[in-house]
Amino acid sequence: MGTLSGLRKARNKFRMELKKMPVYIDIDKNVFLAEIKRIGADQGRAEGLAEGRLEVLSRQLERRFGKLPRWAKLALKKGGPSQIDEWADRILTAGTLEEAFGRK
Repeated sequence: MGTLSGLRKARNKFRMELKKMPVYIDIDKNVFLAEIKRIGADQGRAEGLAEGRLEVLSRQLERRFGKLPRWAKLALKKGGPSQIDEWADRILTAGTLEEAFGRK
């Protein structure tokens, strides 16, 4: 609505109307907007958890095997959640960085 008012050169009139009639939408009471908010929060939470797990694994690998080579950093970036879990399990018994990543 505001964008259209700019195109029609009615921006000042639009601002005056907004001041007369403030717009307030309670997102939690709007079923559609509440669902979008919930989905966004769930996705953000999942992404944050994945990033945290990756960060911990990277730290553990560096502490155990030293500075990570480029191939290992790239593998970590590309690895999905199940792959990260697999590497996290392998680090406990691996004798080398290659073994931790399942390389021979």
